Amino acid sequence: MPPPRLSLPASFRRRRVPKATLAARRWTSGLPILRRGAVTLREIEEADGPAIVALYRLARVRRHMSQPFKGATEFDAFLEWSRASRLKGRYAGFAIHVAGTRKAVGMIYAWVTARGVAELGYALHPSVWGRGVFLPAARAMCDFAFGAMDIHRLEMRVGAGNHRALAATRKIGARAEGTLRDALITERSHGDAILFSLLSSDGRPVRSAVG
Repeated sequence: MPPPRLSLPASFRRRRVPKATLAARRWTSGLPILRRGAVTLREIEEADGPAIVALYRLARVRRHMSQPFKGATEFDAFLEWSRASRLKGRYAGFAIHVAGTRKAVGMIYAWVTARGVAELGYALHPSVWGRGVFLPAARAMCDFAFGAMDIHRLEMRVGAGNHRALAATRKIGARAEGTLRDALITERSHGDAILFSLLSSDGRPVRSAVG
């Protein structure tokens, strides 16, 4: 006579883990390397410090940033914060590399601000402006955010006077939603910012223009 079947309590039954949860567990333990043509994104590390600090010291970049790195000490503090925030599922920051160069030419990140919502930000060295680096880097970041990070809405705040960044943001399909008064507060001034958004359900534009 076969033994009777036991009915296990619900808490003991094996539950199926949602794919989004599995993906989140993977990226929070360590960011993958993302590649789009000649552009590679990898998690920011100590070796990127000199290049990124030098980038933020450039007047052409610094004037558009509210909290640029001032030196190695601030970068080290940021690196510690970024890793702790990644483990909590709140931040994914990548250094941008281009084939043929040894140093990072910029950085790009997605910072989770609410459930399903993240802020996307970036900085690029002027030497690669207009050379086809931004678009593949941004598309790789957006795909990662909408996929592995399970983000539905990406937001971008761009200085109203930063015409190059405004044009670049529109190229990835982001839509302007309005003006945030004096939302960009730099070391020397206050200025308006344009709020853009990009949804996971938005179609991706096919553009040939370089970014």
